[in-house]
Amino acid sequence: MKETTLSFIVSFLLLFGCNKSPTIQQEEIPDGLMARTDSLVYSLDNGYTYIQLTIENGSDSTAWFFHCGERFITIINRFKNNNWEEINGWGWPCLDIYSQGIIPLSSDSNYFDSHQFNQTGHYRFSFLYNWEYNIYTWSDTLYSNEFNVR
Repeated sequence: MKETTLSFIVSFLLLFGCNKSPTIQQEEIPDGLMARTDSLVYSLDNGYTYIQLTIENGSDSTAWFFHCGERFITIINRFKNNNWEEINGWGWPCLDIYSQGIIPLSSDSNYFDSHQFNQTGHYRFSFLYNWEYNIYTWSDTLYSNEFNVR
C-alpha cells in the first residue's frame, strides 16, 4: 500500500512539478481577445525570419489599442534568466510623421501584422489595450502565445 501511494505521489510530482520554464501555449483572455502567431517554432533563414501575428476580437465590445501609423504598438518580450523582459520597450520608434494615439479593433474583427526577428530565443508579443476610448488609461495587457526562434 505504501509503495502504491509513494508511486502515485512521485508520478504526480513529475507530471505537475514546479517547473518554472515557459511552455508553448496559446494565451487567451477570457474577455474574447486573443493574439496568436502563425507557428510556434521559427528558423532563421539567412539570418532572419518573419513572424505573422493575428489579434482576434471575439468579444461583443470594441477594444482600443495604442498605435503608430496604422500598426498597433507591439512590445516584444523575451524569456531570459527565468524572467520575461521587454526587449524593445514600446516597439519601434514612432516618428513625428506617423499619427499616434489609439485605434479600435471592433467586435468580431481581426488585426494582422508581421515582425522580423534576427536572434534566437523564446518570445511572446504584448499589447496594451483598453475597453474605453481613453488614451491615458490602459485596463489590460494582451499577450500572444509563446514561440521559439531557432
